[in-house]
Amino acid sequence: MRLYEILGFVTDWVSRLVVTTLLWALFTCAGGIVLGFMPSTTAMFAVMHKWEQGNSEASMVRTFAATFKKKFIKSNEVGFLLVVPSLLAGLNFYYCLRHPSPIAYLILSSTFAITLILCVLLVYIFPVMSHFEQSPVQQIVLALVFGLRHPFRSLGVMLVIASYVLFMRGLLSFLLLSLLSLFVTRMVSPCFVSTRTS
Repeated sequence: MRLYEILGFVTDWVSRLVVTTLLWALFTCAGGIVLGFMPSTTAMFAVMHKWEQGNSEASMVRTFAATFKKKFIKSNEVGFLLVVPSLLAGLNFYYCLRHPSPIAYLILSSTFAITLILCVLLVYIFPVMSHFEQSPVQQIVLALVFGLRHPFRSLGVMLVIASYVLFMRGLLSFLLLSLLSLFVTRMVSPCFVSTRTS
């Protein structure tokens, strides 16, 4: 591949990621931030899913807007179901660390296990919502099934996400969500293909 072809390829992908990031920010604000986060992130993964299928010519704005509208209620229901246990886990950590005792350490161990499950869910829930049409509870269960069925893949994705968040700076920080959504989509999509063909 020649230099100008490489530059064209890089420029094309950077521009796509920038536009997707701006769309995410715009629609998140349009949804009032709190109610806009889940449908905007789901819409971002829907765009990545189109790219993963080789449909790079599909309109990003049209796909994003259509998914945002279609998934607005259902994605926020999923978000609520995930936020509640996340807050409880956070309160448990805070209480146990402030009041150490044998019982507190037992609670801390179980809370750590719950937190790990929540992290697995966060890896898979957005790709699941952009791939499948089910109720919020069914989508959460399906995301958990995929995550537990592929433990090494799940662990690898979580480690890469943690490393990216901790160490990336500059333009890569601006493209945080779009890059991570592209990476996660490419990592977990084979799980969905194997399920559909089984």
